[in-house]
Amino acid sequence: MILSFWLTITVTIFLTAIVVYFVTVYFYKKSQNLTGASTSANDLTKKMKMEKQGLTENRFVIESGSNLFNKRVLRLVNQKDTEMLTTDILKSIKFALSLEKVALLVPSPDSSFSNLLIQGIQKRTLTMKLKLKLNKIVDALDSGKTYEISQLDESVEGVKELAVQLEGIELYYLSLFPISKTTNGLLIWEEKSGKLIGNRLDNFRAYAIELFENADSFSKMKELSYTDSLTGLSNYRYFNKRLGEEINRCKRYKRKLSLVFFDLDGLKQINDKYGHLAGDEILRKLASIIKGTIRSIDIVARYGGDEFCIIMPEVDEDTCRAFMNRLKREVQEFCFTIEENKDKIKCSISLGAAIYPAHATTPKKLIYIADMALLKAKESGKNSFLIHEEEPV
Repeated sequence: MILSFWLTITVTIFLTAIVVYFVTVYFYKKSQNLTGASTSANDLTKKMKMEKQGLTENRFVIESGSNLFNKRVLRLVNQKDTEMLTTDILKSIKFALSLEKVALLVPSPDSSFSNLLIQGIQKRTLTMKLKLKLNKIVDALDSGKTYEISQLDESVEGVKELAVQLEGIELYYLSLFPISKTTNGLLIWEEKSGKLIGNRLDNFRAYAIELFENADSFSKMKELSYTDSLTGLSNYRYFNKRLGEEINRCKRYKRKLSLVFFDLDGLKQINDKYGHLAGDEILRKLASIIKGTIRSIDIVARYGGDEFCIIMPEVDEDTCRAFMNRLKREVQEFCFTIEENKDKIKCSISLGAAIYPAHATTPKKLIYIADMALLKAKESGKNSFLIHEEEPV
């Protein structure tokens, strides 16, 4: 009986141990499966977060590029020089879009050639002149669209030449880009950025139009503020500004400069006889004669009333004397017509000049000496000219 009792207890313990073992194994495996599922879920969540972060980063790159451009735009609002503004906008686009190389092709005023401004070559802005009429190429393109240069229609005049030039400097994509409200240039960029850049240019185009219009308006206002309304010549304000600049340049490079003052003899008598409108018309025609007599680098201005002045860089005494004689003769030989009654009259001028640095080294002193030479020429009987300290001719 005792043996049977202990045998029963032993079997019971053994079976209990087996059950505990299998139950333990079962729950262990189940916990492992749950842990694996949790890990997979965590991995998936992490992966989704990374993908979302990647998308956010890409979006940030795009938006930050625009924001960077926006900040630079604010600095460009005060840029009033159109040429400098064009270069600055190109720099800003290169910076905001992280381009290594970008160019802007703009037409010249006479449309016989185009200027290619390139950012990214030797860390500066390089300007190339292309013998290319840009308007026909621009007219063949659609606004807002990006083109691969190699796929442009070569039947359009200038396209083939343009493609050769641009591929030679590793620029392969282009799109229309405004340089005013009515005029487009071509924005051109490198191959690796491809068409992705083209999709991000709309904001830049809008800003560029406003900036160019702002600079153009300022330029027109500035031109008006420097222009004499009666004759179309420069005014006293512009004359003073340029005389100071030219004298500083002469000091720097040790050059000469001639300053010529002259006025119309007998304008008061003309006004008294024919009226002030006739006098104004004669002054306008005199301005036209002067424009046809001076060089492109000379600066002519109406000093006030019937008095005019000419700044002549790089002109010595002999050249100045020859010029004054020629201008005096041109005016003397011209037949002025009074529009009201078709009367024809002859006029003359008197001229005086001073030379930098022989006679003066400051603008104020040079003006004084040239004006005194003019007064001396008029006192000698009019229709004459002289250089300071010389006798009238």
